[in-house]
Amino acid sequence: MTRQEQLDLIRAACIEANPSDTTLRDQNSWQGLQIKRKYGRPIRLADVLLAITKATNPIDGKRADAFLDVIERYDLRKDDSTMQSDEWVAFLADLLAKN
Repeated sequence: MTRQEQLDLIRAACIEANPSDTTLRDQNSWQGLQIKRKYGRPIRLADVLLAITKATNPIDGKRADAFLDVIERYDLRKDDSTMQSDEWVAFLADLLAKN
């Protein structure tokens, strides 16, 4: 999976976890024969934690482990999933894809 595919998977999981937040959705528009793609607002740590909450079972202990792993690897100085390391993006995409 490419980095962009991983980021798209993460965005989709965050939208599914918080469907009422329309600012997460892409805003595409037509300009002649071309589509101008404008991504929704950046995916932030809070969005990721909501997606993990929806994707994991609190009883088996995986949710707490996932929270810790994501937070430890997240660069808090850049609260935007596209600005995170390739390792972090791949880790989170794998976590969300499994659940």
